Amino acid sequence: MVFLLGIAVLVVSALAFVIYKIIKNRTFSFLSIVVLILALLGLGFTVYVSYGLFYSFGYLPSQGKLVNVMPDTSWIADGIKVFFMKDRTLYSISIQGSNPKKISDNVDSYKLSPDGTKLALWYRVKEGETYDKTLMGIRILDLKTGSVEIVEKERNCGYPQWLPNGLELVYEHDDDYFFSIFNIKDGTRKSVHVPKRVSKLVISKDGQHLVYLALFEMKYYQYDIVSGDITEMQKIKIDPKTATIYEYIDENDIYWGSTSRGPSSLDGKTEAYNKGGSLWLKSDGKDQLLVEYEGKFDSKVAPGVHPRALSRDGRFVAFGFKGKIYICEITSKRAGYLADGDNVEFSDAK
Repeated sequence: MVFLLGIAVLVVSALAFVIYKIIKNRTFSFLSIVVLILALLGLGFTVYVSYGLFYSFGYLPSQGKLVNVMPDTSWIADGIKVFFMKDRTLYSISIQGSNPKKISDNVDSYKLSPDGTKLALWYRVKEGETYDKTLMGIRILDLKTGSVEIVEKERNCGYPQWLPNGLELVYEHDDDYFFSIFNIKDGTRKSVHVPKRVSKLVISKDGQHLVYLALFEMKYYQYDIVSGDITEMQKIKIDPKTATIYEYIDENDIYWGSTSRGPSSLDGKTEAYNKGGSLWLKSDGKDQLLVEYEGKFDSKVAPGVHPRALSRDGRFVAFGFKGKIYICEITSKRAGYLADGDNVEFSDAK
């Protein structure tokens, strides 16, 4: 801010000096014209940057609020735990807001296994001067026994995802031409080399196929886990709002994965989503408003609530708002603040 203020003073001073010279001499010189143009460009740049800073730090944080949200979640009569991230540190906490526990530092992302008993962590083994020089790793944490299994301990890995069977973990590699499938039961790893660059791996609901985007071609390919065959997918629906954010749907609707969609129940019949900044739930074809967003709404800069996760018993939904985590009880439509953080996932529900 001080640097920007200094530039503004210099620009205004130069502009005032040129105007003074023009008025005094009653003529334009080549030098004065050049300085005048530069001063006007500098003034425009300063105004543009100042507006952006005001919009980001002044206007945006105060934009909108949640209606009828309680200051805590101690009123919830359940001890279900959730996992969440804050400043690349992974925590667990009950949805009542009690018993917070730090799980791991230096975590970039994590995935809870389908049965809720294991966590796959993508973490930073050793921080480098740049991201390219940072040593990354993937490990699996058993939540029942506390044991840890190292899957990868190298830079060339990331974005772990569980297959529906809960026994295999799929993850990408930075060279973009192969991905790996790790079997947690016997510790074996299968590396799959593909002819097209891998981006945005998505797993089919039945766990039999993987779909990925060939980044430069903007085409989608399907990998058959059993046969190893790779085929180009023809029937693809791409979300027009996100373009590069993907949504894979074939005639049987077996693929999913778009970040533009909200979290869904295991049977796919219930989905939490954002509409007009508010939190909505679709269940059995019916829509209901859970938490209302009140105030100025702009989906590009202030999208309102971020639905994050549904509990396995379908009773609760976790959502984010302005860097904070909230829990909503679906039946009563009551919601409350849980913690500061992001990326929420429910553990085993009762």
